[in-house]
This record gives sequence, C-alpha cells and structure tokens, in this order.
Amino acid sequence: MGNVQKKDMTGKVIGHVVKFLPRKVEQRSSGVTITKEKKLGAFVTIQVDDKKTYTATSKSVEAVLDGDRQPTDELKTEIYNTLVGAHPFGSERTFTEFTIPKGKAAIRRYELLEEEEG
Repeated sequence: MGNVQKKDMTGKVIGHVVKFLPRKVEQRSSGVTITKEKKLGAFVTIQVDDKKTYTATSKSVEAVLDGDRQPTDELKTEIYNTLVGAHPFGSERTFTEFTIPKGKAAIRRYELLEEEEG
C-alpha cells in the first residue's frame, strides 16, 4: 500500500454531518475485491489554529446498515444526536491525518482519535 504517513492534529469542533454512504465494491488488480457495506457515516468538522478546517470520521458513532435496512430519518437523527453528544461544539479533539503518496499527488484521510469503550 506504499508509505503511509500519520500526523496527529488538535482543533476545536465546529460542525457535525451524518450522511448515507451506499454499498461500494471495488475491483483491484490481482483479483482483489474490496467491499464497503452501506452505512450512515458520522463526520466531525474540526478547525485547527482558527484557520484550516478538516472533516474527520467518527468510527465509534457511525452505523452499518445490515441487509435491507434503510437509512430512516429517525436513525439519522439518533446518529446525529449521539455524534453531537460525543463531540460537542467548541470541544477540543485530536485526529489523525493519514497521507498516502500517489505519484505527484497524495491521498489524505482524517480519523478522530476516540477512546474505545469496553
């Protein structure tokens, strides 16, 4: 997968988004298939140093939709309320930037550092 670089950043929460991500199947070389199940993704917008904003995923809040389960308004509202409760506006959060070099460009993705509950 190449050389993945990780960088931790900290900022203040300025927004929340819940959106439906449909099932996605990717065919990679050598017969490798990657399947991502449909889910309601939970994202937090974080502003670092009162300048740049980043949108990081909150893996602990998102909901995978099994089988024929559909994303209802009630479920979206429940996920949003959980997301706002876990990451309130103005709170400080740390997230990781994953950078994957790809030719002259790079692919970047962001993920919240969340405590595992157990």
